[in-house]
Amino acid sequence: MSRTKARGGILLFAHAFGCGGIIHAVDEAPPPPVESRDVWTVGSSTTSPVSGRWWQSFDDPKLEALVEAALGTNLDLVAAYARLARAEALQKSARAGFFPQVDASASGSRARRNFNFGSGTIPVEQDTFSLSASASYEIDVWGRVAHAAKAAQREFQASAYDAETAAMTVASRVATTYYDLVEQRATLALLEAQLRASATYLELLELRFDQGTASGLDVFQQREQVASQRANLPPVLARIEVLENALSTLLARPPQNVTVERVVLPEPPPFPEIGIPSAVLRQRPDVRAAELRLIAEDHRLGTAIADRYPRVNLDASLGFNAFDFADLFEQFVWSLGASITGALFDGGRRAAEVERNRAVVEERLAVYGQTILTALEEVENALVNERRQVDLIEALDRQLEAARSTLEQARLQYANGLTDYLPVLTALTQSQQLERAVVSARRQRLVFRIQLHRALGGTWAEELPPPALSRADGATSGESS
Repeated sequence: MSRTKARGGILLFAHAFGCGGIIHAVDEAPPPPVESRDVWTVGSSTTSPVSGRWWQSFDDPKLEALVEAALGTNLDLVAAYARLARAEALQKSARAGFFPQVDASASGSRARRNFNFGSGTIPVEQDTFSLSASASYEIDVWGRVAHAAKAAQREFQASAYDAETAAMTVASRVATTYYDLVEQRATLALLEAQLRASATYLELLELRFDQGTASGLDVFQQREQVASQRANLPPVLARIEVLENALSTLLARPPQNVTVERVVLPEPPPFPEIGIPSAVLRQRPDVRAAELRLIAEDHRLGTAIADRYPRVNLDASLGFNAFDFADLFEQFVWSLGASITGALFDGGRRAAEVERNRAVVEERLAVYGQTILTALEEVENALVNERRQVDLIEALDRQLEAARSTLEQARLQYANGLTDYLPVLTALTQSQQLERAVVSARRQRLVFRIQLHRALGGTWAEELPPPALSRADGATSGESS
């Protein structure tokens, strides 16, 4: 080969190596495929939203203890961190392509051959011993290995955000279940108080009936009302046990392992700083995960494109080879080589793989946009729901006040003989129903606040230590407040 041809080959190789990075360029910060406003339609916006452990703002030691316990033992969270560990291992495996593969081998054999010399066959036995090391390395001319490594890295980062999303989901589920339990406890206490009040009304009616100042119909109506009150108790008791089972499961404990005795719903804490939509999106781990998976798929597309081009490999080996073991280290052998391999015909398989990856990129782009819209929708919905829930609670309070006044007026008129008992019974039933409705509405407002914190995301889960599996010897200790 002439020097000119050799120089031309070197220049062609260098040009190919230098162009490897632009065969497929990946945007590491892809623009969102959907528009986003700068302010929310409800409420005020600040530069950045609250990012700390929001459940501490409720000032409830029991709630705080339950959430912290769940973040350390919840099995869904354990599974999420196991998937993160798997993604980290895949990332390390993909990065191995940047380094040569080195293998070592040692062998010894004895072979028998038969040689025919005309006068007869003479068997000859021969020993062979070898000790060698070989290395192979792919020069990443077209960026195939680099794209694969970056795709695995982005997938690992996305899995980390998945784990944060799982932690935020667990925290909100524990808080929601906890206040559902408190509501049921409060409802049970309210029903028992209402039952005592209804029983007192019944005793007074029976006394008036004995005195001839009340009719039997009045007594029967009140007895039916008392029976109706008693019928409300079993569903509430069942709901309490079901919620305690759910809370135990969230803490990776057997059923009936967690008990909540609180019977008063708290007022919600001060309204959190919301942050502008772009700041919220940066603190939503599910949005970040969707973006990273879009980037990862774009890198996989680059891998598929690069796979259509020839691969350049370097190979080297050195070692010892001899027919006698005593002479093994005196027979040094080595080899160096380079090769270029590429497919001449594959039936369109590689081209189809490129098209498949392009379609996956489009899919991930749509998923990324939908995740952004869902995040914005969740914040807007939480803001609207809590604002309207406040209006509902105020309306229910006014209605309850009016119902209690109606009950008092109906009771006075009945005591003075100006009306029958039906208005009293109607007002009593309405007042008791409204009391339970107020409890439910106050609990729902707390749930909407929890949903708001969940929708705002945050950074508190970034430093969360991986949870551990609960052990049988520590999984049966009950907890109560």
